[in-house]
Amino acid sequence: GGTPQLLVKDIDTNPSFSSDGRRFAFIRANDPDPGKYHLLIANADGSNEKSIFAGPMANVVSDSAWSPDGKAIVGTIFDQAEHSISAVISIDPDTGAQRTISRPPYTVLTNVSWLPDGRALAVIFSSMETNFSRQQVGLISYPDGKFRPITADTNDYANLSVSADGATIATVMRQSVRDVYVSSGLKADYSDARQVSSGDAVPVVAWARDNNLLTEQGSSIREISPNGELKGEIASEKESAAMQPNGCSDGHLVFARRMLKTLSVNIWRSEADGTGLHRLTEGKRDMFPMCSPDGKTVFYMDMTVPAYMKVSIDGGQPERVTKDFAEFNAGFDVARDGKTVVLGTYDFKAQRPTISLVSLDSGEVLRMFEYDPRHQGQPRFSPDGKGIVYPVREKGVDNLWLQPLDGGPGRQLTNFGSLKIYSYQWSPDGKSLALVRGDSPSDLVLIQNSPGK
Repeated sequence: GGTPQLLVKDIDTNPSFSSDGRRFAFIRANDPDPGKYHLLIANADGSNEKSIFAGPMANVVSDSAWSPDGKAIVGTIFDQAEHSISAVISIDPDTGAQRTISRPPYTVLTNVSWLPDGRALAVIFSSMETNFSRQQVGLISYPDGKFRPITADTNDYANLSVSADGATIATVMRQSVRDVYVSSGLKADYSDARQVSSGDAVPVVAWARDNNLLTEQGSSIREISPNGELKGEIASEKESAAMQPNGCSDGHLVFARRMLKTLSVNIWRSEADGTGLHRLTEGKRDMFPMCSPDGKTVFYMDMTVPAYMKVSIDGGQPERVTKDFAEFNAGFDVARDGKTVVLGTYDFKAQRPTISLVSLDSGEVLRMFEYDPRHQGQPRFSPDGKGIVYPVREKGVDNLWLQPLDGGPGRQLTNFGSLKIYSYQWSPDGKSLALVRGDSPSDLVLIQNSPGK
């Protein structure tokens, strides 16, 4: 017990302590350099803080762990190379010297934890086989870096910790429940929203021009009616995964597509039936496409910066929409008149996410708004264009809130009593509302090593 003591400020990962407890390591992102991260170590009392390694946010260390012998700090990074997306690196805490330990093919590595003898690392990973949507538990030997999975099931795992004797791994087993709901909009609070999908989890939903819905399921895009009837499966090709669909006013479909051969994610265009595939961008991680109201421009996020970008519907040289950095967990929306865009941005001086209203003609920020601190997910324009809407989470339940552009007080739009909101969009006429709602029920599980293994 006692009074909590502030040791250091602005920590973006969990701290990892050295085995003697005298020092700890952590990541600080975008401070003091926007677009860069630093791996820092400090004494246990917070003194003698120093950076030992730095790099671009595109390759940020997402988790770190100090080795039992104190000679290395390992971390997982996004580092796209031939046949690989991420790697485990080892950093010398005294010199900052770095080397790659393991780079499993077609695998994303996230959390990492040492076994007590220092001869292996437990990791959380996902693979192309599940379109990187389901995480498993694996093991990487040290220092030779040989990778092998421990689990290979239909569950989804997150976070892990290894017991002091190395015989047990504790992890969180999750289930992803994501279903599509549609409201006619006849009720002001959208309380008539009804579930129209079940079964496979649906990450996102969007409207097509014909008032059908576009959903991402598995590695393909499906078109369903507002009643949930399957109309067709589109943008499904071998050795690729289509995701994040969005319908354009001229009938085109734009979506992000991951290619197995290169592991890059780019923006593609197709006809409404999935034919006429045309690649629009050439980056490494181009995601979350959205058409302008006139269908001539596609906006998207370059997640390697991260930055908001735009490109012609026919392809060509992309342009940056604004010099502001994109907020990783936010997004954007284009006004129905095509004159402005609302962006989730990050104020590095104030160290907080913000909402920016940007002119599409000049790229200048017209206004900035503070988020409700409970905000979750993507900001969107209200159907009448007079406000900005985003989900707010309170006591584990998400509802949509409206923030008027004239500076008036915000108000709650929906009054759902359960579930979270993962995606939402109004229909082209602004009347109906489609949402992805669900939850992630989870349990703490123990994975024990069998004798002799």
